[in-house]
Amino acid sequence: MPDVESRSVRTDGLCELWLHALGAGVRLASTRPALLDRFAAIFARLVALPDARPPALAMRIEEAGGGAGFQVAVEHDGRSDDARLPNEERLLGYVYARILDRVARHDPRLLCVHAAALARDGRAIAIVAPSHHGKSTLTLSLVARGYRFLSDELAPIERATLRVLPFPIAVGCRAGTARLLSGTPFAAHGFAECATAGKTFLCPPGGVESRAVPLDATFFLEPEPLDVGRARLYRMVVEPGERGVAERLAAIDGIREVRVEAGGREIALEVASGAWVAPEVERLLASAGVVVASVEQLGTPRPDFAAEPRLARLGTAAGVLGLLRHLRGFGALEELIAAGGFGGLVAALAGTMRGVRFHRLTPGRLPRLVEAIESVRPAAPSGAGD
Repeated sequence: MPDVESRSVRTDGLCELWLHALGAGVRLASTRPALLDRFAAIFARLVALPDARPPALAMRIEEAGGGAGFQVAVEHDGRSDDARLPNEERLLGYVYARILDRVARHDPRLLCVHAAALARDGRAIAIVAPSHHGKSTLTLSLVARGYRFLSDELAPIERATLRVLPFPIAVGCRAGTARLLSGTPFAAHGFAECATAGKTFLCPPGGVESRAVPLDATFFLEPEPLDVGRARLYRMVVEPGERGVAERLAAIDGIREVRVEAGGREIALEVASGAWVAPEVERLLASAGVVVASVEQLGTPRPDFAAEPRLARLGTAAGVLGLLRHLRGFGALEELIAAGGFGGLVAALAGTMRGVRFHRLTPGRLPRLVEAIESVRPAAPSGAGD
């Protein structure tokens, strides 16, 4: 891995930071090296030397005049757009989300799931969860117990082989998580820390898996599901704030109501029962240069971290549906949907993933969550996906 200080300084005063992730090159340029230092700490294991080839994503960050925040010029897929962010923390959150979204779309052979992934005994487990449900805390606890770290925010799974590729960015924890772990054996591991965009990022110095590992088991860390016959309510936090897309979102088949709140930063959607609107919503927002910082399903029980967690086995079809709900970047999946419809997509993935074990794990006390995961021992290796 190149040293972080390998950034080049160009004649116009811009410093550059290059990243290489899942085959995608990313170039960040700014007149403020301190901004690039913060990204270099998060993506330390992906820092690369400058590449002569055009990057998949390029962002030029400049301060707006008169103390009006930051202007970001973005180039991707032969297109360009720009965004204005009012302060440094909002800027960092926007750039972070934009990098993950572009990397997730780069290789159509991958399913990129909003999940953590770890390896044990040559097999991979994935921990899939909505925001604020303890995924990163649980990930760090498992690393402290000897699991090898593959990824935290984005788990890239090869569709053909079901191998999980390493994506070792630093683990992002919200306020209180680092303090929660400070009294555990985790503290002895000496994780380096940096704070960015409302999260503390912890970078494990060891125990990182560098090879692709076959997926063995997936754990959905979430409360019991709601009645599937009811309409679903979601709140998306978007960057930059956007008021102009509400009418276009409301025209998508399956969306009943759209509300824009918090100065355009939050978009609330009511989705009809059985409707699957995520690809169209994502495509519409991407065309407007908007990234989704987080998604929360409203009306679900809040996680109780003092409760006794419950572990339940899921069927393969239910597991595939769960993965689809947590995809980040749909890429070539839209082509599969067009060819065989949503049902055909689920059936095809269920056939490929019939050897993967799926479980629902409700949030609860951290030691008991670790015990529940360790109770599911790795399956005996098979020829498929190895």
